[in-house]
Amino acid sequence: MSDEPGPILVAEALSVGYGKKTVVDGVDLRLDRGEVLLILGHNGAGKTTLMRGIFGLIKPRAGRVLHDGADITGRRPAENVMAGIAFVPQGHGIFPSLSVRENLDLGAFAVHDTAHIPDNLKIVFEMFPILAERAGQVAGTLSGGQQQMLALGMALMHRPRVIILDEPSIGLAPNLVATVMQSVKTINQRFGTSILMVEQSVSYSLPIADRTVVIKTGRKVYDGPPAALEDRVELIKYF
Repeated sequence: MSDEPGPILVAEALSVGYGKKTVVDGVDLRLDRGEVLLILGHNGAGKTTLMRGIFGLIKPRAGRVLHDGADITGRRPAENVMAGIAFVPQGHGIFPSLSVRENLDLGAFAVHDTAHIPDNLKIVFEMFPILAERAGQVAGTLSGGQQQMLALGMALMHRPRVIILDEPSIGLAPNLVATVMQSVKTINQRFGTSILMVEQSVSYSLPIADRTVVIKTGRKVYDGPPAALEDRVELIKYF
C-alpha cells in the first residue's frame, strides 16, 4: 500500500444504464492505493456496466467518480489513460491484425517521456517472455492466454497507477487462468499498481484479492475480506 492519503479511485452513488434501463443503481466503490479490489456477481449483475461508467465509456446518470480526489465523472477515456488509468476490456482489447510489438508500441501512446519506453518494453518482456519470443507475430494468431498477456503488456507500457480489468480470464483454460491471475498480482506487488478487477473465476481470483465487492442486480451487497467468501454457502448467499 502507498503512504499517500486517501483512496486512488472512488465511485459515489454511481448510477449507469442504457436507454431507459438503469443497470447500476447508486453504487459506492472505493479502490485504495496499491490494492487489488475484486468485483464479483452473476452474469447481468451490472459489473461491466459499472466499470465502463467509472472509466468514462458510458456517462453516468447520477453520482460521481473521483481520481486522486478530483472529479472525473464522464471524462473522456483518452484523458483517463493520460492521467494514469488503464482499461483492459473483455476479449483482451488488442489489435489482432497488428504484430505483438506494434500492439505494445500503441500501448505506449500515453507515455509523457518517450525515453522511458525502452525500459517499459523491457519490463513487459521480462514479465511475459513469450511476447518477446513472438514480437513479430500477428497478435490475432496468439493463443487466448497469450493475447491476455499482450493486453496486460499494453496496459503496462505506460505504467498506469490504476488498471481496470474486465474478466481477464474469460475463455481461458483453467491453467491459463491461474497464470493470468498470478501476472495480475505480480503487477500489483512489483509496481504498486492499484487493480480494479471484475471476474467470474471465483476460485482463482479470491486468493489474489485484498478486498472483494459483490454486485447483485445493479447494487452492492457485500464489501469486505475475500476470506469470508471462500465458504461456498456464504458466497451463494450473495448471488
